Amino acid sequence: MGLFSRFLGLFFALVLVGSVAFAASPFLDISDRNPSVSNHLINNVVNLHDAASDADSLDVDSALFFEILSESNPSLDCYIDTENGTRYIDCRVVDFGSSDSSVIQVQVKDSSGNTGTDYFTINFSDSGSSNSSSICSDIAIETNSLRINEDSFENFSITIRNLNESRGFEIGEVNIFEDSQHIRIGSEEFESGILKDGTVEVFFDVESFSVGSNREIIATIEVRGEFGNGTDCGFNSIRETFRVVVVDSDGGIDSGSGSSSSICSDIVIDDSGISLPEDGFETIEVPVRNDNSRAFYIDFVEQPVENSGYFGASVLHRPDKISAGSDGIIRLRFETEKVSSDQFGNISLRINGHFSDGTNCSTSQIREHVPVVVENGNSDSGSSTSTVNDIDVRFTQPTIELQPGGSKFVLATIENNSGSRKCMGLEFLSSSPISGELDDGSICINAQSGLSVNVKVKAGFAALPGSYTGRLRAQVGSKYASEILAVKVAGLVPQQPEGSLEVLNYPNSVSVLQNDSETVGFVVANSSNASLANVSVTLENLPQGVFFQPYFRPTLEKGEIATINSRLQAVNAAPGQFDALLRISAGGKTVVKPITIVVSPQGGTTAGTGAISGLASLAGTASVGLLLLAVLVAIVLIVVHLVRR
Repeated sequence: MGLFSRFLGLFFALVLVGSVAFAASPFLDISDRNPSVSNHLINNVVNLHDAASDADSLDVDSALFFEILSESNPSLDCYIDTENGTRYIDCRVVDFGSSDSSVIQVQVKDSSGNTGTDYFTINFSDSGSSNSSSICSDIAIETNSLRINEDSFENFSITIRNLNESRGFEIGEVNIFEDSQHIRIGSEEFESGILKDGTVEVFFDVESFSVGSNREIIATIEVRGEFGNGTDCGFNSIRETFRVVVVDSDGGIDSGSGSSSSICSDIVIDDSGISLPEDGFETIEVPVRNDNSRAFYIDFVEQPVENSGYFGASVLHRPDKISAGSDGIIRLRFETEKVSSDQFGNISLRINGHFSDGTNCSTSQIREHVPVVVENGNSDSGSSTSTVNDIDVRFTQPTIELQPGGSKFVLATIENNSGSRKCMGLEFLSSSPISGELDDGSICINAQSGLSVNVKVKAGFAALPGSYTGRLRAQVGSKYASEILAVKVAGLVPQQPEGSLEVLNYPNSVSVLQNDSETVGFVVANSSNASLANVSVTLENLPQGVFFQPYFRPTLEKGEIATINSRLQAVNAAPGQFDALLRISAGGKTVVKPITIVVSPQGGTTAGTGAISGLASLAGTASVGLLLLAVLVAIVLIVVHLVRR
């Protein structure tokens, strides 16, 4: 009994030690850091992993969570660099003074929820001859009006001049864009370095399209880069506009003798995008602009065709007449389904009508794919979110155009109209083939102030021509503000042949677990007057390890609507999101649709890991390791005691 009593005492002592270790708080020592900032941005101010320690963690790099609790000076914005694994604190100067400092409070939290805090002071001053905004004004863009004939392709140039007499300038990126259906701008080429008091030519292509009369388009050029002293200049600080005139081959006079396709292009359907709440009904007004010198009469608007199962649309009202140079409104009624996350799609809107001179325009001549977003109204916690009224999000360029596989930086302005400093998370939401990247995932904005951020928007290499949507969302607590960005992928939109093969419904994305399979369903229709032979369904551009069971049937009878189901299988496929193409063919007709394949890892533990690996997993922290040691010692002592008895 004496031995057993001693064992119990030892056992409880070890448990107590383990409990004490379990309750130990992590330690953070950053007080001796006193860095200085003389430029706009400084990286790696504090190495958090070197400054922190925790008796409860065997791996500081993965087990500790860091957070900035407060900053004493709003002129300096410090944040955790999430791109480098939350290892460093970076800081940027929002507003340079002659000399200033800020006290930063940082918290460290371990996996058990225990916390520790510490402070450090950072000094900042402008060592250059001028602050960021004034020195950026030394980069001047020299623009002139450009003229191009319709249906032409020409190369132009714009001069960028460095007026600074002491510092050179390195161009990081040049962005030239327009919001017009009459021209397309692309292929910027330039030398990146500008010597002090030097110049650089930016060369770019302009492609023009048919116009019914002379058109004047306002285009924008913006530059970002860095001076030799490290001062950064963003798109918002170096920007100019210029005119591009598209000359009508008839001398600017629309006599009605030109082709109807040229004249019909003067009827423009707004494609800036539609945002809808989930699980309800919504009436949306879509503007239609008449850029012609004649009145336009709408004969009918086709029932909108949507490419998503998350919403349906119908026409409530159309104007009978749109006067020359005026706008008309088409009212659409939407019904949306409940969604677990934001869902993206589009509707095909087509108009038939005629001008006052008798020129007819068919639905194949006046058509537009309008992007649609069905917004999920729940936060990650499942509680209802609402719009934050004092935060405004705006794109300076609400519509952009990309080539398949191309990318473009888009500037967004976020304004804090409240009476206090606000910190918020930023997220760009989109669906394949469009994606977006942000320089910062979180920002803080002082009261009654604004901040500009750049979003790098990309189109997948398999992106089909058409209209898509993305959305920039700023979230403050459980509330958010957002703005839609319309993205056009260049090229001719594949037109559905009259009376042929149609895809009525298909999934925008399909998720499949590793080493598992999913059923994929499609709805197709034969709208022709004859049967279609050799119906086939395939998925192309699949990632390695993902297989699709091709579907085939001999015929699809006239007027027949068929539901097609097939299997998608992932065999040792790497997790991730991939762009693929759905190809449906019948009777010599082919319909191609973009589709996203999401491969997710299998959940749960792997069979056969056994008790040893379970214990090893449980011993992930030092405190738990002590508890395990106590248990093992107890078992040994019990065995010894029983043997001696």
